[in-house]
Amino acid sequence: MRSMSSSRTHDFDINEICAPFHSIVSEILVNPGDILEADQPVLRLESMKVISTYFSPSYCRVAEVFAVEGQAVVAGFLLVRFVPLSMTS
Repeated sequence: MRSMSSSRTHDFDINEICAPFHSIVSEILVNPGDILEADQPVLRLESMKVISTYFSPSYCRVAEVFAVEGQAVVAGFLLVRFVPLSMTS
């Protein structure tokens, strides 16, 4: 079972979004199971009164969302995981 503590950090993976710095999750724009196009907005983080938007890496499905709006997260905290999808049928 995976810990959901605020101290959880994760190594870089193209199919995940991790917090790049200490911040507050200001908006989550997706839900698990959503199908996303490449570069679709996924979430917004706020730090020092600056809001940054993070985008999907490719055509993919949202596998898991690990944070909620208003949550404080530390640098490296795993926020969203994606499953890449093929463009062919």
